[in-house]
Amino acid sequence: MTAIDQAAALREMMRRPGRASRSGASRVIAVASGKGGVGKTSLSINLAICLVREGARVIILDADLGLANVDVALGIVPRWTLEHVIAGTCDLVDVLQAGPEGILILPGASGIEEMANLGAEQRRHLTESLSQLESRAEIVLIDTAAGIGAEVSSFVATAPEVIVVTTPEPTAITDAYALIKVATRQASTARLQLVVNQAHDLGEAREVARKIIAVAREFLDVELTLLGSIPSDPYVGRAIRQQNPLVVRYPSSPASLAIARLARELLGSRTQVDGTRSGIIQILNRVARRASVAGSGRETP
Repeated sequence: MTAIDQAAALREMMRRPGRASRSGASRVIAVASGKGGVGKTSLSINLAICLVREGARVIILDADLGLANVDVALGIVPRWTLEHVIAGTCDLVDVLQAGPEGILILPGASGIEEMANLGAEQRRHLTESLSQLESRAEIVLIDTAAGIGAEVSSFVATAPEVIVVTTPEPTAITDAYALIKVATRQASTARLQLVVNQAHDLGEAREVARKIIAVAREFLDVELTLLGSIPSDPYVGRAIRQQNPLVVRYPSSPASLAIARLARELLGSRTQVDGTRSGIIQILNRVARRASVAGSGRETP
């Protein structure tokens, strides 16, 4: 499909009535990790596809301001980003990229910080665009940057749900705890869920989760739940090298089946968060305000 054909298809989708959520806002879930190399972006992409297969409409917001990992993982080279929408260079539909099996991708959130300084007309235009988009997405997955930097902490502090991805490696466990600690210090009220990736077996995954949950409860007074685990699977590396999502290229692989279970688990738990749902517009505005405060040298509230 050419860029022109894709834009036309997306415009048609935006005109069609979407399935609105009961709260009128998308369910926003940040996917984060304390360090790189634990499979966070791969999980975001494959989880999005599995959610679509279960009947949900899903958008991935690539919130890594530097590396744009979602684009690279799928072999996408976007022409525009959210920054161009804010500048008035293009419409939001021009920025959206059509991904595998109907997922939508909002690439390179490099324009988020500028949202705090928009004029009234610019803010109205952007809000209308995001509202139109949000009415057609039941779930927005935010693929954050790896680590515990300011960008990540802003999303972790503002998203109503956060999936923390780790592996059984000691450094990954330590960094996952550091990320949870950052969320706690930022007075986050997010529902924190843990995914143990690249586990040798279910017993190892449960033991890793038990340790993290126990330490977080004792020292941070925060409750985590184990969303699930994904086994170590050689097909994951093959799919990544092919720039093809695992669940598309190798749908029967052990990791693919595990991610499909995670998607069903997420959808099964949605009624528990409907009452506190915040849409992507509110999330981006909060992140923009935090970025503006941090840039001015004032202490972030």
